[in-house]
Amino acid sequence: MQGAIANTERLAIYVLDSGKLKASGVHWRAFIPGNDGERSFFRTDGLTVEQISRIGQREVGDPEGRPIRGWAQLIAQNVLDARPLQLIPAEPPERHGVIINWPPEIQERNKLAMQLANVALKHEWPLPSLGA
Repeated sequence: MQGAIANTERLAIYVLDSGKLKASGVHWRAFIPGNDGERSFFRTDGLTVEQISRIGQREVGDPEGRPIRGWAQLIAQNVLDARPLQLIPAEPPERHGVIINWPPEIQERNKLAMQLANVALKHEWPLPSLGA
């Protein structure tokens, strides 16, 4: 899935730590970039929930030896609205990209992470049971 990322594309940021999922959504700490200054995501347009979960487990969970707990779903425009952040495709693996251009100041990074958390949709995995 090479090529520019459309403003309307759905993006998944996978969560391995259940503490980063809360009742009302995804905790802002799930959006903080790594030591490389990037936050990884996967492009999910055209995929089912099951396909999105399989990609996350294969590409994020398995290399860490952990199950995914879910993901934050964003629209590319949500990230672009959090200036100065930018999105770039970064394959392989297929559909992978990164959020770059995080400010060096911790408070500014946290502020942008909070902005993303406020617009993200939470997807838990495996799906919560609907009762016994």
